[in-house]
Amino acid sequence: MRLLLDKGADLNQRGAVDRDLSQGGTAALHVAAIHANTAVLELLLDRGADPMARAYAGTVMLEGTTFSEGRGTTRPLELFGAPDMDARAVMKEMNALAPRWLDGCRLRECWFEPTFHKHVGQLCHGVQIHTEGPHYEHYAFKPWRIQALAFKAIRRLYPDYPLWRDFVYEYEHGRPPIDVINGGPALREWVDDASAMPGDLDALALADEQAWLEERKQYLRYGTA
Repeated sequence: MRLLLDKGADLNQRGAVDRDLSQGGTAALHVAAIHANTAVLELLLDRGADPMARAYAGTVMLEGTTFSEGRGTTRPLELFGAPDMDARAVMKEMNALAPRWLDGCRLRECWFEPTFHKHVGQLCHGVQIHTEGPHYEHYAFKPWRIQALAFKAIRRLYPDYPLWRDFVYEYEHGRPPIDVINGGPALREWVDDASAMPGDLDALALADEQAWLEERKQYLRYGTA
């Protein structure tokens, strides 16, 4: 990777369109985020890669929902929203539910108009997951939890909202796309369970997360903070 960058490779070049990601395919930073390759992520960001991909590990879940990911805007998959969403109320509910899950970034109210895909041509009230500037903390930022928290806040504010999309995703028939993305129904069921709280999702996820962190240690070239 260093050799390619030293030879002038375009670190923001996108490959073939991947499920219409921003109409332009997947950049190297997206791939590094998907595979949790911290060393490559830090190298690319140090060399000036577009930091929009920092949120992708969480905002990819928007593909399984009826909310726009901001496709066709300048910040796709860094923001989300819909014409009938009250972004201020969603952010307030997120902060009330699990403020510690919002560490490492800033949430910003925004308005955007997708030029592609969901809610195309409609003015959407949205939330931007802002991951630039001194408030960004790499090891504190948890994009999967932030997006999960947003879904939970939306479900609490709008109990009957048609949040989950139903279509064939990644050639998987008979499974909600959100379940395909997450490897099972646990996230969706947590969001839809009115009695489930952030601590319940931690209980579901922490053991696997810790096991994965331990397993990957021997493969880290540069270590962690």
